Amino acid sequence: MPEETPVPGAAPGGAPGATVAGTPAGTTGRTTTVKPSDDGNSVEKTRAWTGLIAVVMGDLAIALAAILGVVAVKNDGASSTMVVSILSSAFTAVGTLTTAYFGIKATANTAKNSIANQTP
Repeated sequence: MPEETPVPGAAPGGAPGATVAGTPAGTTGRTTTVKPSDDGNSVEKTRAWTGLIAVVMGDLAIALAAILGVVAVKNDGASSTMVVSILSSAFTAVGTLTTAYFGIKATANTAKNSIANQTP
């Protein structure tokens, strides 16, 4: 009796009928080409760029809200103290959002590199 070959990607032990005399069950004779993995680098690049774009868009939204707030307050004849409070709040929000993004990104990169450099 010929030796059975396990189906690639099948669970260990395989399901009954998963292989028949060295040929995977349900084989049609077609071959499929699989592109080699790039170790997730493209996923990391996409994740980094989308995160950066989200932070920049958030910063722009905060800046726009601050500008509109200053214009609205100035049109009502408010004091410069209100303008300063709006601008300082916006500056704090932009700084916090940007710092959080880069802090989390740096921590994630450090963790990824430390795990990748471990010896088994």
